[in-house]
Amino acid sequence: HPYFEAIRKDRRLTHFYTGIEDGLDFEHALILKEYLRDLFPHGAADKNYLNVNVLEMIDAAEMGEKYLCGNISKMLVQLIQAGGTQARTVGLQSAESGHIVVELWSNKFNKWALLDPDYNVHYTDQSGIPMSALDLYINSHKLDFNSNIIRHTGLSKNTLHNSNTRL
Repeated sequence: HPYFEAIRKDRRLTHFYTGIEDGLDFEHALILKEYLRDLFPHGAADKNYLNVNVLEMIDAAEMGEKYLCGNISKMLVQLIQAGGTQARTVGLQSAESGHIVVELWSNKFNKWALLDPDYNVHYTDQSGIPMSALDLYINSHKLDFNSNIIRHTGLSKNTLHNSNTRL
């Protein structure tokens, strides 16, 4: 698609797509997640970005714009899709709050894998296999919940996660 080609050829992004022939996979998506989290601090945007593409949003971030979970998730989905991989946003809701994250289809693991670009975390099981939103939900109802899930935090200065952040 011409739009995805424009993303892959953008001077700021082209190196992320170099050498990717069979679609972007989980490890590549982690790098893109970290790139986005480094671009801007967490915060409410000055305008509505509902119909704005990722390149325009990156331009705005370079000019000081901030974004919340929905916008950064939208950006990551577009970057992953530009790499030829299926990705989607997933809305998470509890009685107290809501949050939006990303899942991508990993051919390597043959499953959906969850990435949280806003909090800059992802989760794996004890063997290192990425977890999906459904995996996390199922495991959250088990008594040994904390021993089954490993939380991996990115290194960006803008990472929101800390040791007190609830899953």
